[in-house]
Amino acid sequence: MEVDFIVNNFPKIFTSGITDIMDLKLVPYGNAMVGENNTIICQHGHEECLLNQVEACAIHLELQYANETSALIPSHQYVPWVAVNKVPLYDNYDNFVKAVCNAYKGTPPPRVCNKPTTDINHEAKSNSNQEVCYVNEASPNAKVKPPGTTWRLLMKF
Repeated sequence: MEVDFIVNNFPKIFTSGITDIMDLKLVPYGNAMVGENNTIICQHGHEECLLNQVEACAIHLELQYANETSALIPSHQYVPWVAVNKVPLYDNYDNFVKAVCNAYKGTPPPRVCNKPTTDINHEAKSNSNQEVCYVNEASPNAKVKPPGTTWRLLMKF
């Protein structure tokens, strides 16, 4: 039953508009219990515990990356926002390899750093169309939440 909800119904909330009127928070724990030595025992066994750990890790990483992105100085203006040693390359991200090689202080430098600049960036430039997505541009299908809004839904397995 819960698998049917997660697979068939849950994804629809993101396209239905219902998230506009709800707070959503995923809690990957369900009917687990804390056993001896703080061991987590999941109702449906080890695989459920493993999936709960993966989900919890993904949620934690998402929040960590949100905090890292919010703390950028200067703040990012678009994606991809490429920086080397915290220095943004702005629209010159095709020269990423050159910037890394220039910033590298170790010896010997990687072989790619000894190549002429045109050789280093030739493939990148031929495959690049330099498209970026600016911070203030939202997809027509995206619902932008006001600051401070959290999504909350308690999931139980």
